[in-house]
Amino acid sequence: MFASQGEVVIEGDHARGISYTNEVARTGDGTELRVTGTYEDRYIRRNGRWGFSFRKFTQLHSQTI
Repeated sequence: MFASQGEVVIEGDHARGISYTNEVARTGDGTELRVTGTYEDRYIRRNGRWGFSFRKFTQLHSQTI
């Protein structure tokens, strides 16, 4: 897997960002796929620690390898 973090915007205890990924996955029948996409993330800080409050994956491209 290759992942690259884009810009993260912090507003108090909330933040948002987009990351880009290129992954290899194997389906249940053994087919291997290369998938490129983005993760749209929202984060929240609770008790001084950051965590995800929302994550959405959007597939941009997929091919059988």
